[in-house]
Amino acid sequence: MASLVLGASLALGMSPAAAKIDRIRSDGWTLKVRHDPFTGEVRCALAAPHHHMLYQPGAIGFRFGKRRDTQPAWYRVDGGVAVRWQDRMSTLVGAGVALDGPGLDNPTGGWVWIPLAEVEQAHSVAIRARNHGRVRTFRLAGFDAMLAGAKRSGCGADDAFRI
Repeated sequence: MASLVLGASLALGMSPAAAKIDRIRSDGWTLKVRHDPFTGEVRCALAAPHHHMLYQPGAIGFRFGKRRDTQPAWYRVDGGVAVRWQDRMSTLVGAGVALDGPGLDNPTGGWVWIPLAEVEQAHSVAIRARNHGRVRTFRLAGFDAMLAGAKRSGCGADDAFRI
């Protein structure tokens, strides 16, 4: 029976040894590190799932719901000047940040992406997703420590985090 399972796994292109996934949690952030023993590849994800934040090289994304169009969103970092996130589009694209939404009717997919250089050392980000409405504040406590920990865990290359 074991040889049948092994044969089926190989036929489907899967390695017989399952990839090892390590999870590290701190301050509401979760780092997942997946080590593929077959290819040697390391894939990583750094997110604060309960706080709706996701890291990718060059930016942190803030989620408002997959149906919310966040094109008119504005943000403030640590109480600073309000900035339209669309004004940072060229910086985000230049950093290789994946901005693709689910379709033309909602190209943002409910995300607001802010360049990492603006938020890496910040304490909080306040975002108003629509032209009028409530402002949501996201706490970034622990992000910088988790990102440093990710690099020590083998996630040093930007490709390890690519969405």
